[in-house]
Amino acid sequence: MQKQFLTLTIGLVLAIGGSPLHAQPHERTVRDTVSVGDGPVSIDNREGSITVSTWGRDEVAYRARIVSEQVEEAVQQTRVDIDRSGGGLSLTTNYDDVEGQWTFGPRAFGYVKTDPPVHYTIRMPESVALQVDDHESDIDVSGLSDAVRIDTHEGDTRITDHSGRAEVSSHEGQTVLREMTGNLIVETHEGAVTVDGLSGRLDLETHDGRADVRIDALKEIVADTHEGVVTLSVPASSGFDLSTDLGNEATLEESIDLSSARRGENDYRGSVRGGGPLLRLTSHEGRITLRSQ
Repeated sequence: MQKQFLTLTIGLVLAIGGSPLHAQPHERTVRDTVSVGDGPVSIDNREGSITVSTWGRDEVAYRARIVSEQVEEAVQQTRVDIDRSGGGLSLTTNYDDVEGQWTFGPRAFGYVKTDPPVHYTIRMPESVALQVDDHESDIDVSGLSDAVRIDTHEGDTRITDHSGRAEVSSHEGQTVLREMTGNLIVETHEGAVTVDGLSGRLDLETHDGRADVRIDALKEIVADTHEGVVTLSVPASSGFDLSTDLGNEATLEESIDLSSARRGENDYRGSVRGGGPLLRLTSHEGRITLRSQ
């Protein structure tokens, strides 16, 4: 009786939708190449990846690959909504039509609604603005010269070789920014931020995350952390004006002589190395390190 029940159960699982451990994923691709005007390229995604690079054409080529290892129907039901109004291009992942399925696979069991990840690959003109709204995709942007704005909850973000204004907001993801020559705004709650090669202005805000910033050409720097750890590496030959607002439990560690700006315990207001761009440092109980490179 037990053998018959086991055989019947296995047969039912395979018949209803069980899949072998090494089954190929289900996928579908949406792609096109379109012209754009003065409007931005906008991408709204939830999970997957977004990869953006440039080319020498006044068009945007996009590819959206929808993938599911569990439910083939969910791949077909997932939409990529496309809007070309306002001279730009908007791509939005839409799961409104995705239905729940009985699933007996190794990764999911029962009646579940599975939203497939969508992987976007974009080729676009260098001088077109980019906007990304996302939850947990891996985001990689390179080579743009216009404004970039990225808002993600826990996705990892990487921007390289960017000469325009960039704004990144992340709750707990990793943010890596390299060779940034434009002005930069970064906000994170508890994520990790690495900036390697900054030549523009920086406005950095973090609650209890970590930030490590290497500055090539010093401009105005505003760094505010509640209880996080921030390290700023400035060129050895650069002078600056320093202003701090540090709580009793905050610390400022330095490998630079700040005696000319020191006004009291945890209080710095004045010129360092003859003065220059303003460095405004604020912390409640975090640790800020200021050092030469």
